[in-house]
Amino acid sequence: MKNLGERIDVGFGAREDDGTKLEPEQQPVRRTIFTDADAKHGEDAVGNLRASITADMTAVEAAALLAQPCHLCGHWRPDEWPRIRAKMEATPEGLADLNRLRAAYLANGGAGLEDGNDGYDVEHALAHGRIGVCKALTDLLRNDTLTDRDACCPDVDGAGNPLPPLFVARHGGEARAVDKTRDEILKLASKKGR
Repeated sequence: MKNLGERIDVGFGAREDDGTKLEPEQQPVRRTIFTDADAKHGEDAVGNLRASITADMTAVEAAALLAQPCHLCGHWRPDEWPRIRAKMEATPEGLADLNRLRAAYLANGGAGLEDGNDGYDVEHALAHGRIGVCKALTDLLRNDTLTDRDACCPDVDGAGNPLPPLFVARHGGEARAVDKTRDEILKLASKKGR
């Protein structure tokens, strides 16, 4: 699969059922990732089909997702992934976890898993900096917590308990980029929500 680009659509004045205008932060946003997928006949690839992966969210959720990716956070440690992967590959339970991780990437359409040859491949992603350890979550949950470079901080833990804000910009320039991205999304939602 190849990632052929993405598009962010910010809602146009969405309203509640009673006609009340939604606040700008609650305006709908749709993120669409365009890709192609192998068309198969049995086991043989016979061509490509255009495909897209969409995710619907609110403007504030999109602002958080797009403005605070793990790779811009000071807590994200991609250099720890090889150690953890080696540990996983050493046990049947770890291999099962690694296969679940592969399956999650495949289920996500392989979006963003660049293989360096203009294509996208899970194994390349697993070997080349897509995954890291979130030091803040690892310390908080007392367990190595893996994240994708484009993921963002969760609001709750696995049991549904609220988590404190964890994102810390790695550098000042990245902090400004985070603020600018968040502000641009919310500004669009505000204008279109009138």
